[in-house]
Amino acid sequence: MNQLKPLIIVALAVSLTVSAISAVSAQGPSNPPSAFRGTVTSPDGPVATGLAVEAYVGETLCNNRSTETYSTTSGVTEYFVTVLNDASRGCDGDIRFEIGGRAATQTASHGGSALTRLNLTLATAAPESVTVDVTVWQSLRTGNIFVSTRPEGAGWTTHNTPVDLSALSGSGNFYQGTAVPVAVDLGGGTTVNIDVTVWRSVRTGNHFVSTRPEGAGWTTFNTPIDLSQLSGSGNFYQGSPVTVEVDLQ
Repeated sequence: MNQLKPLIIVALAVSLTVSAISAVSAQGPSNPPSAFRGTVTSPDGPVATGLAVEAYVGETLCNNRSTETYSTTSGVTEYFVTVLNDASRGCDGDIRFEIGGRAATQTASHGGSALTRLNLTLATAAPESVTVDVTVWQSLRTGNIFVSTRPEGAGWTTHNTPVDLSALSGSGNFYQGTAVPVAVDLGGGTTVNIDVTVWRSVRTGNHFVSTRPEGAGWTTFNTPIDLSQLSGSGNFYQGSPVTVEVDLQ
């Protein structure tokens, strides 16, 4: 009986080893991380060092380890990052990069264990605000109020739907106009939507302009619109233009 014990132990060890090997084989071989290196540039100017370099597949962060931008001896900002290639963690698809929270325009695919040279260009940073000129027109015939807008550097656009000023504000001190949506061209095919509206004082009849980024709160400009001037056609009172800066953040 004592002679059989070593044989039984060896048999158990062999059985466990075979099971472990089978389990690893069933899971498939582990893919090595993909490595990327290159320059980082921006249309807005030089890119700082010390910015976090993040690699995503979809919305999953797939960095193998944390890394930051750095400066070469020639003063060029570069990055180096290794990216997990692991289907079980959602890291086996196309890779996109963010530098300091800003997206790069380039994407990549996993390239095995070889180092891939990929220079990154950051997307143009979204502006913190936009400047728009707003003016108000009042029809002599109907009394209806219309709004014209002029984004910075563009021409006037008159919005031909009258502003409905029949609703009282919550305070009861103003007639609150309906919102007029305005698309502002930021260049490069990008636009941002803002809203413009008009308020009329119940007590004085003065008109005021408010603006807001889409989905945000109103900002009211406290200078009354001067509607004393007749337009060239003689059909409207033409309001003095108001230049407003709309905070987009």
